[in-house]
Amino acid sequence: MTRKTKELTITAEGRDHGKVFVITEPSSDTSERLAGRFWIMLMRAGAQIPKDQRQAGMAGVAMFLSSDISEVLPYLNWDELEPLLDELMACVRYRHAPTHPLQAIMAGESCQIDEIATRFQLKMEAFELITGFSLVG
Repeated sequence: MTRKTKELTITAEGRDHGKVFVITEPSSDTSERLAGRFWIMLMRAGAQIPKDQRQAGMAGVAMFLSSDISEVLPYLNWDELEPLLDELMACVRYRHAPTHPLQAIMAGESCQIDEIATRFQLKMEAFELITGFSLVG
């Protein structure tokens, strides 16, 4: 079966306006490991996670974060969170032009993303694609 994809054109004003990105759902193996690492990080942060949410994988992570993120956020460890956010960005590719192959997002000065808000939006869109839940709103 084909993995889900989402094409996103940046509509916000700024340097990324009009840029197109394609987000592709990771493999079930990658998603499972990502969910496990999220759960471990949240439990280390002191989160009390209901059993039904723990058993729901990444969808459970999304359910938990959408209801309790403000209570957990102050306890999160950036050193644990950063690689998880990097894995979300690994799902994102840049479409320079319709006839060109998709490009991996580069780091540093060569990065195709110019706005911090775009990076946040892409991570949230990747999370939503994987889980089916939106954390924004």
